[in-house]
Amino acid sequence: QRQDPGERQILIDTDEIRDVFENASGSRRVMGISLDLSKIIDGMDISARAFKNMRYLRFLSVFRTRVDRNDDLVHIPKEMEFPQRLRLLHWELYPGKCLP
Repeated sequence: QRQDPGERQILIDTDEIRDVFENASGSRRVMGISLDLSKIIDGMDISARAFKNMRYLRFLSVFRTRVDRNDDLVHIPKEMEFPQRLRLLHWELYPGKCLP
């Protein structure tokens, strides 16, 4: 039996991260997320509440291992906020006009 992705400390699986981001199912246990956007094929809509329960998130790395993909695959809401304890933010090609 696999642990619910939102209850893990580190998330690296693209499908699990998508589930956590789209359904706002992350918990206070999540401390780090490393997401390779090259593995997203059909887009991802991040919930405005995606980070609400991830109070102890310390690092968020969103990157691409291939640059031959469409840049418009990730959609973020304007009202999205990052957790206050976030210390490392690395987001290549951030889709918003400015960082929250």
